Amino acid sequence: MDRNDIISDIRRGLSDREIARQRHHSRHKIAQTRREFEKLLASDPDNVETLLTVQPRYKDRKSPKRKFTQEIAEYINKCYRDNLVKISTGQRKQTKMAKDIYRELIEQGQDISYKTVCNYFHNLKAKGISPSDCFIKLGYVPGEKMEFDWGEVKIYIKGELKVFNMGTVSLCCNARFAKLSTKQDTQAMIQMHADSFHFFGKAPHVMVYDNMRTAVKSFVGEKTPTEAIVRLEAFYGFIHRFCNVCSGNEKPHVERSVEVMRRWAFAGREHFESLEEANGYLCEKCIITNRNVAEAMEEELRNMIPAPYDMSCFEVETRKVDRLATFCLDSNHYSVPFTYIGKEVWVKVFTDKLVVYDQEGICTNIIATHERCYDKNRWRMIIDHFLEVLVVKPRAIRDSVALKQAPKELKDLYYKYFEDDSKEFANMLVWAKSNGYTYLELSSAALICSQKGVSDISFGAIREILSKSLTAPAVTDVSSKSIEDAAAENLMAISCMFHSGVQNEGRVS
Repeated sequence: MDRNDIISDIRRGLSDREIARQRHHSRHKIAQTRREFEKLLASDPDNVETLLTVQPRYKDRKSPKRKFTQEIAEYINKCYRDNLVKISTGQRKQTKMAKDIYRELIEQGQDISYKTVCNYFHNLKAKGISPSDCFIKLGYVPGEKMEFDWGEVKIYIKGELKVFNMGTVSLCCNARFAKLSTKQDTQAMIQMHADSFHFFGKAPHVMVYDNMRTAVKSFVGEKTPTEAIVRLEAFYGFIHRFCNVCSGNEKPHVERSVEVMRRWAFAGREHFESLEEANGYLCEKCIITNRNVAEAMEEELRNMIPAPYDMSCFEVETRKVDRLATFCLDSNHYSVPFTYIGKEVWVKVFTDKLVVYDQEGICTNIIATHERCYDKNRWRMIIDHFLEVLVVKPRAIRDSVALKQAPKELKDLYYKYFEDDSKEFANMLVWAKSNGYTYLELSSAALICSQKGVSDISFGAIREILSKSLTAPAVTDVSSKSIEDAAAENLMAISCMFHSGVQNEGRVS
């Protein structure tokens, strides 16, 4: 402002002495400003406005660097060259930053400030700027594409810290959906697509992926999609697009979405009772955050492909049953009826369960269903699969894994009444299965015997109770109550069995 006032006084014809007295500046400063103005006026009168708008520049104070030695400069130069080599070999994420170089210099005993290291290192990077370091702002067609990526989240489930994989999809307007999974396998990816399309009610025209193994089958020549991607494309009608290697900037919306959803959802809360509760909470957060872009999201959804149906998310595997009447999947063993030993079975692998079919026809006759296990070297045994074997080998019941994993009412029935007679217990289970009785009904019948004062509760006594039963109100489910707490309700429901004299024509429902 002072300079512009001085130029104004010069234009009005005032002398240097007069301007100095009025503006309280030295005559040397007035004379210097006059020379700059007259020189510019003589050479380029049309550019005088530049002199009036650009701030004055002063000579930089150059002082010798007292701590920045040649040794430090050579070390930073070496780190910069190493970074260039790593970038050329696809290791960009493992390059050193200025703070890493500073830490290493301090560890070497150098006395240098972080700002000095930053300035020198960034000057080196500025000299090596190439066209590939420049980004191009892209425009997006509403509803054209959706981006997919994975990220990691650490939360507490029942007090135990666990690591989950968070699948995230993002529209170009930054509308987002995220879900936690235990793995990043093909099945989880398929389920993530189905859930996200169900959440938005629409599917994109183009789905953008990075180079993950569950999406890219082959990297030789042109990238080939996996069978799972081909199935998804056929069902929902979109096409795929793969990013270049180490080019996360080609899907910038979802790259940022992983970080945003992880912070917005779990920075304030990290303790949950189950994975299902955590996913419900995460879905609510997605709904809340999407309200900020509701208008743009509606515009995108209008231009997307309708997705009225959810794709059944499973893979089909063929497995051979071993001598333990189990098949192995992902290092875990699951039981099937013993009659399938040595045979092959079909397994539909869902994210949360396994459905097993025989080989008489492709997926026609279900022979077993298991909850899927994501641990390693676990055994999932159903005692019904081994009843005929236990009749032949009753002494194996006590220590069998099948009994340890049986329902609580069945284990209580065995250890309370049949521990000394395993063969009778096995015969009772075979009889109950063939007549359609449940383990809960066997346990309730044993309670009736106990309340009637029967001293020796055996298979015969339980069979007599059940054979005299009438069609009565359903026995109370003791899965939510202890047997003792439900006994009174069960006795009231079944007491009519012993006083009506009417023979049963059905069984307890």
